[in-house]
Amino acid sequence: MIELNYTLVIQLLIFLAVYFILDRVLYKPLFEIFDKRKELIDKRFEEARKLIEEAEKMMKLYEEGITKARQEVVRIVNEAKVKAQEEQRITLMKVRDEMEAMLNNLKTELDKEEEEAKKVLRDMAMSIASTVVEKVLGRKVEVRV
Repeated sequence: MIELNYTLVIQLLIFLAVYFILDRVLYKPLFEIFDKRKELIDKRFEEARKLIEEAEKMMKLYEEGITKARQEVVRIVNEAKVKAQEEQRITLMKVRDEMEAMLNNLKTELDKEEEEAKKVLRDMAMSIASTVVEKVLGRKVEVRV
């Protein structure tokens, strides 16, 4: 059985003294260090979370900027294509008009040359006919045109 005597009281007093001494000297400073460290870690986690949020916002802005830039590039390219097609159409119309004018000029020149050739051939035919008639008839004949 357990005996209750003065040694138990002394052990209890020693235990309480050691407990209070350790509490003041070791446990309180140690828990304060743990609390400060936890606060520091929490603060750094909060800073890291804010930095991540800021980075995500910046990334979103960057992606929006890239998207807008790509849309602007597509718009500029499409405008350039339309402008180039219009310029090509205008150039082709000018070339076609010039070719038609050249063709008309060539037709006119050919018509003139044809008339001149017909006149020359007619004159030559009359001259040959006159020469043939003179040789056949033996006299000079006047040719009327």
